[in-house]
Amino acid sequence: MYSGKEIHSYSINRFRIYDIGREDCEPGHSSSRALTDRYLIHYVLSGRGTLHANGREYQLKEGNAFLIGSGFSYYEADKDNPWEYAWIIAAGSPVNSFLEEAGLSEEEPIYTAKYPDLAAGYVNELLSIDGKNNYMIYAGVLTLFSRLLEIGSRTAKIKTNGAAEYVNSACDFIAANYHRNISSEDVCRHVGLEYSYLFRLFKRACGVSPAEYLTDYRMQQAAALCRRGMRVNEIALSVGYEDRCTFSKAFTRYFGISVSRYREMCGDGSADGLKITK
Repeated sequence: MYSGKEIHSYSINRFRIYDIGREDCEPGHSSSRALTDRYLIHYVLSGRGTLHANGREYQLKEGNAFLIGSGFSYYEADKDNPWEYAWIIAAGSPVNSFLEEAGLSEEEPIYTAKYPDLAAGYVNELLSIDGKNNYMIYAGVLTLFSRLLEIGSRTAKIKTNGAAEYVNSACDFIAANYHRNISSEDVCRHVGLEYSYLFRLFKRACGVSPAEYLTDYRMQQAAALCRRGMRVNEIALSVGYEDRCTFSKAFTRYFGISVSRYREMCGDGSADGLKITK
């Protein structure tokens, strides 16, 4: 199923967005593109597919993004597990900066999110914005770029030194232990740093504090479990909260809606338009 936004294409400070959308592809569905004055960025939300570009073949899955530029590219959904992807077609200095920071180019067209569920949540936030509100669309794209850098290639562009190793170690610890009753203090103990120092490293690398990063990760995992129909008390335990009440308060504070109501919205499909209020 194809779903695009009707965007009135115009420039804001030399930044132009031409199209945003998503497609749940049929098995074997294929496309070929080459663009001369703009870039097309796909993000794989689920499933698998193959990209052929620069004489190379790339096997892609959930958490990968791929870039289409002036070189001819051909891409095809897997026949057994076809992908669903979102896309942005845009041009201008913010796009160029994002591609440079993410390490994306026509020669190296693949991005990998360290935390695919978190990245998918960010992409869905953008897709939920009303296509008639151009300023919100532009702001949403810039926010998405920033967030993808935080959870993807951000560590590739930090110099390979002790600071990057500490941040990487902290992120890995959170991903492996978010379902336990851990706190930012536990993260600090794991990497062997005082909180104030790890806070500065995180803010510089990720734009958020260690505590905020942990909450972001837990809440995105919780939302994914809601969409699977899991009960609230089970979700709470699965994302590191020992009691339902504390989890419910944290969820409401983050999403601006109760977890019970969110589960209902998942059932009727209206949760896709939810805006995070944290």
